[in-house]
Amino acid sequence: MPLLLEFANHISVGLDPGTFFWVSIKCFRIKTGSTDAALLADLISHPQYHDTYAAPPGEGLVPDASIHGKFRRECISIDSFQACDVRVAVDELDRWTHPADHNNHPDFDTGQVLESSVHPLLANVVTYKLGTMDESTWHEWGWVVGVNGFHEYVAIDRAAGTLNLLVASDDQLCSRVQ
Repeated sequence: MPLLLEFANHISVGLDPGTFFWVSIKCFRIKTGSTDAALLADLISHPQYHDTYAAPPGEGLVPDASIHGKFRRECISIDSFQACDVRVAVDELDRWTHPADHNNHPDFDTGQVLESSVHPLLANVVTYKLGTMDESTWHEWGWVVGVNGFHEYVAIDRAAGTLNLLVASDDQLCSRVQ
């Protein structure tokens, strides 16, 4: 059972009404004196991390201890995370929401939504990114989540005593069914 992190709240940010592009932000309070590696290990074992992200935005956690997003949880370790410059994270999220090919992507300016809801959480923090995970790490229906990308960042703010898990993705199966 996690000891270094205390779950505080969950914020779901829809990026375009009528689409299934979203950012999930799970906020935790951290125990002071914890190393980054210990916090990442505690996060991976935390029940809030065992989320399929299969519910429509705003409907909350869909727990499954064996799954995290499109991945089998057993395939994710602290070594799966890499230190990430905040500017790189912001640029990746901006590119994801503003691709050159707009087919199957939000068709309005999501920059303001990201700038007001997501970018502030990446300011003045130590950031880690879940590295590239190939299809062999997906669970049996993992292809449903993140058709256009699955971006995961962990932002540790020691001054505020917080850790924020940011997952930006989409659920294209739901958008085709609608």
